[in-house]
Amino acid sequence: MPRTPQKQSTPTVLGKRTLNALNISTPPQSPVKVRTLRSASKELPAKVALAEKDVKEKTEGLPTPPATPSKRKLRSENDCRLKRADKLRDVTNDILITHSTPSSETTPGTPVTPSTPSIYSGAKALFQRGSGSPGKLLCRDAEREALKLFFSSHVSTPAAGSLYVSGPPGTGKSALMAEVLNDVKEKFGNAVKIANINCMTVRKPSLVFCSIFQELFGEELLESIPGEKSVTEKLEQYFTKSTTKQSCIVILDEMDYLITKDQEILYQVFEWTRLKNSNLLLVGIANALNLTSRFLPKLKARNFVPEILRFTPYTAEQIAKVICARLEAYSGTVDDDVDGKDRARSLIHPAAIQLCARKTAANTGDLRKAFDICKRGLDLAEDDARRKFSPQSDVVCQENRSHILTPSTSMSRNSTAFIIPRDAVPPKVTISHIAKICSSAFGGSTVQRVHSLNLQQKAVLCALVVGEKRKASSLTIRELYEHYGALCAKDKLLDSLKASEFREVISALEVCGVINLSAEGRNNSSGGKSSNGDSRRISAAVQAIDLLRAVEDVGMLKRFFSSSA
Repeated sequence: MPRTPQKQSTPTVLGKRTLNALNISTPPQSPVKVRTLRSASKELPAKVALAEKDVKEKTEGLPTPPATPSKRKLRSENDCRLKRADKLRDVTNDILITHSTPSSETTPGTPVTPSTPSIYSGAKALFQRGSGSPGKLLCRDAEREALKLFFSSHVSTPAAGSLYVSGPPGTGKSALMAEVLNDVKEKFGNAVKIANINCMTVRKPSLVFCSIFQELFGEELLESIPGEKSVTEKLEQYFTKSTTKQSCIVILDEMDYLITKDQEILYQVFEWTRLKNSNLLLVGIANALNLTSRFLPKLKARNFVPEILRFTPYTAEQIAKVICARLEAYSGTVDDDVDGKDRARSLIHPAAIQLCARKTAANTGDLRKAFDICKRGLDLAEDDARRKFSPQSDVVCQENRSHILTPSTSMSRNSTAFIIPRDAVPPKVTISHIAKICSSAFGGSTVQRVHSLNLQQKAVLCALVVGEKRKASSLTIRELYEHYGALCAKDKLLDSLKASEFREVISALEVCGVINLSAEGRNNSSGGKSSNGDSRRISAAVQAIDLLRAVEDVGMLKRFFSSSA
């Protein structure tokens, strides 16, 4: 008995077979992939026209429909083919009308973000990492005087010498050194040459001599010298046999990255300061308190021990003083009346400042961590202001609050314009804001902190751990971004972030304490200047086993680890 054909309803969406025939990917169902839908929609009219042309060419050469049953069957099949092409055109037009970007003629204008930044923007810029101190570094007077005495006593003689500066991260070692070096340049002028090297940006320890030579004499002269050995010989000759009375200051920041099996490189640079007629002033900076005694015991055996200057962690009182000084400096830049300056000065509640200072001092004493907490607090206060003075952005502000440490994208932060009236008091950073941020930054175990991250932050952290395992060393931010993008493109389940969004994720991960980021160096691995801090070294502060335990329920992130095996 012949099977009765089932009645098919008119399709309302493009099926997978139809899309495959037209070489069009399946329309995404997530709002995040709207860009993909729009790009595919632009190609639909051309592809539909090609399909119709193909059907028309196949049907033009057909003979006049005969009356025999077999020929009538052939005619019916061709008619069905034409009908399917008509339906395809109708459905495609519906999709284009539904999902295409509305024209400016049929939709009202989108609110434009005001060109004048809000009162929070300038304050956040002062607490941004790498923004620099608006004045002299506070609460480091004794260390400043010790550095000035070391340089002035050796440069004015002139005489060689060595100094080792140690202290925990975020205690102002590199910032104070840069400040003192500027004073030395102004005081002594051409009587001194300075090479400031961040060893973390050097590809391998033996290349540090090339970096020193480039800082002192320029890249062109470096390229004219063949081989690393010749560069080392030229440096030694300059330090010990120079006819000029010009002192040479070499700063090796993150000096522990020059540690090798035999410590030959560290011994060599320290030995240059002991040679006769040497004009080298060597300053090493690292976090370890006992680096010279632990890794360079031969120096003590030769009765040669460099001077040591230790930086202690900031206390709660010092951290609060620095934060208040930054707010005061920002109020001085506000081009407004007295009330406007007072509003800028009081953006963070005094009790919130004290809570931030105590929490930071009790955990690490890292001033940079306190700045990160203040910046995130200002983000939350700005969300409160946007919700208060622009009610239509309630949904946006609620989404921003879903993750305290989620980076602020241009769509969420700037999509709704708001203006604070002159007679209104802008929302302040309160104790509740700081408490929420500190609980994510300091509270709980490593696994709990990883659990508090959003999907993209976890993906970047997984890419970092996988990349370190594959390379067997730390990565630069640029290398991590490339590796992260390659992992996202391989699985095609997660859209990779833009470069600006990626940097904000890196900042959020550092606030959470799950990564370590080097200070900004003057040189990068390729010998040029760093751009946007992308040459800074980054390393994971979590173990791979803890990270796997935290993302075990996220299949796409677990595949990051399986693909690297």
